[in-house]
Amino acid sequence: MASTIEVFLAGLALTINTIAIMMLYFAINSFLGPYTAALEHINAIIGGPLKMGEFTYLYPYIFAVLLIFEIIMIIAFIVVVGRRTVYEDIQ
Repeated sequence: MASTIEVFLAGLALTINTIAIMMLYFAINSFLGPYTAALEHINAIIGGPLKMGEFTYLYPYIFAVLLIFEIIMIIAFIVVVGRRTVYEDIQ
């Protein structure tokens, strides 16, 4: 049986992960995108040893991991709510 606190915690975890994904999306597009473009431009002028394009794959990987966690949390939330309704239907 899923207690009320389990349903609350599953919903809270899902909400926190959703907010983290939205904040990360905002941070990548608003701050890190122009910052990376400016560093790439400066690096192209100076001719540094490493290009910033070699480091930009990290941001989408972090975002992808959070999206995978989001899918897992949605499934877990459905399972928790499903356990509660199945138990209440029996009695």
